[in-house]
Amino acid sequence: MILGATSLSYSISPPIQSHPDLVFALICLTCVIASITDVTKGKIKNWLTLPLICAAPLAALIFQGGDAALQSLSGLAVALLAFGILFATGILGAGDVKFLMALSAWAGPGFALSSAILSLFVGAFLSLLQLAYHGRLISFLKRMYRFVLTLLVKEMQLEKPKVDKKLTFPFAIPISVAGIWTFLENPLKKWGIL
Repeated sequence: MILGATSLSYSISPPIQSHPDLVFALICLTCVIASITDVTKGKIKNWLTLPLICAAPLAALIFQGGDAALQSLSGLAVALLAFGILFATGILGAGDVKFLMALSAWAGPGFALSSAILSLFVGAFLSLLQLAYHGRLISFLKRMYRFVLTLLVKEMQLEKPKVDKKLTFPFAIPISVAGIWTFLENPLKKWGIL
């Protein structure tokens, strides 16, 4: 075993079921590297994500067979669909999408969906903390209230909230927290959300 004398208990059954400790270690290492590069360089590098995306289905095929390879490819597809929409709208960068795809190719489609949703919750929580730290939480909440109000009342002109580019943060951190948390515990399943 990589992580000690006994295997950890995981909430996710990765495509390569014969080596869950190895998959978990790979996910943790990838999360650390992606978070560091996103914090220091503002990008999650292709040299990290693309080899993992390509290797996962192949490793699943070699170690577990065709069904595992399909599970790996399904993880890729769910991650692309979940975060591809956010990329297309300009909310996330391409590196964020490829990062979730790389993790999901190794952990499967259930992981992809849970991690995508949980990372949005973690990201929202961190955003609120950041806004509070900078003294902008109240004004943000007022703008969001006004935006929702303009969506609901036909007679009002739509007021889209403006993004302050100075207060953005690297999304690799919420993805990493969500990915590791999902692999170990899958809180959304415990909470009855998924």
